[in-house]
Amino acid sequence: MSATPDIEVGTTLKQQDEPTIDSYTDVTDVYEDELNDEDQENMVGVYLSSSNHVLGDALLFRGSLRSISVEPRDIVRKALLLNASATILLHNHPGGDPEPTKADIETTETAHEALDMFEFRLLDHVIISPHGCTSMQQDGTLP
Repeated sequence: MSATPDIEVGTTLKQQDEPTIDSYTDVTDVYEDELNDEDQENMVGVYLSSSNHVLGDALLFRGSLRSISVEPRDIVRKALLLNASATILLHNHPGGDPEPTKADIETTETAHEALDMFEFRLLDHVIISPHGCTSMQQDGTLP
């Protein structure tokens, strides 16, 4: 079991002074330790302005050790509430392999389609594990 307290889905994880996200490592620097402490998959959305300033974030979904059920409407809802221009998704693989699974790629495609309907950009989907991080934008699997 994780030593961290349970976090309510939909709550803000980090209070930030509008940092700018220039690369996926900017995001992993903030969330890697927190997500690696979890023993189940969690998905976080980081919501950005048109100039890539962080407007807010939220723990969007909690899953099991090897899977997570994602509702695209919840990703879009938070973007609408924050009046964001773009989103970066992050989730952890507690099992250790940072490579995206087929389910991760399908989830990313579905999220991309939902966000695109409202003219939000999906900048990246980053997978964090104890054995490293993978940026789906950098490895070419982001739609």
